[in-house]
Amino acid sequence: MKSFRAKANVMRTALTAWKLGLAIFLLPYAFVYNRSLLMVGKPMEIALTAFTSFTSIVALAYALEGYFLRPLCVAERILVGLSSVLLLFPSILLRFIGMALFGIMLLRMFLSTKRNLRKGVSS
Repeated sequence: MKSFRAKANVMRTALTAWKLGLAIFLLPYAFVYNRSLLMVGKPMEIALTAFTSFTSIVALAYALEGYFLRPLCVAERILVGLSSVLLLFPSILLRFIGMALFGIMLLRMFLSTKRNLRKGVSS
């Protein structure tokens, strides 16, 4: 147990390791549901799947870390996490909903950060 040697909090270390490993854990499931991640299919489908998968991992990182430009509230973390899950499904409709939800959340974060900067409020 390296955390004992480093005199670090064991649970905090374990939670951080879990957060870092979650994307790698989900990757095999993404391969099963999206064969185009294995470069099987039409080039446009492969590009779309690669883009949505990358966006899904970014959204998952924001949701788990709870921060993007500013700290996220619980509802924002849940919505960004939901968009991350929706982006992994092979259905074009679910991907579109996931991308729209993630886009709305990003826009909301940008606008609230910009508003707070104008007011001089630091987050």
